[in-house]
Amino acid sequence: MVLGTSGLTAIGLAGVLFVPTELPLVWATLLGIGTGGTFSLTLLLIASRAHDAVIAARLSGMAQGIGYMVAALGPLVAGLLHSVSGGWDLPIIVMIGVCSAQLAAGLGAARPGVVAR
Repeated sequence: MVLGTSGLTAIGLAGVLFVPTELPLVWATLLGIGTGGTFSLTLLLIASRAHDAVIAARLSGMAQGIGYMVAALGPLVAGLLHSVSGGWDLPIIVMIGVCSAQLAAGLGAARPGVVAR
């Protein structure tokens, strides 16, 4: 599932980058399924990796706190990259790179086992 959601997001971004006027509904659909699936999968991994409710709350607080802080920088960084480069190619390439980091983190979070105290 981690590979699937990261892959759908990256394919959608690549479609927007390379052929934005060809099949725009397909790219938007892939991006919607990929990003929506990633969010749902993240919450599932937090709950499934926790040994008990206390650990689940701690994992959730850490993951969502850090995640939302990093995500809040996304629009600012994309806007700065757009201003510097004069187009949307560089911001999209960076977002595809973020998909690679997302894949690595997701595979680590999906490995067998639970987080205990």
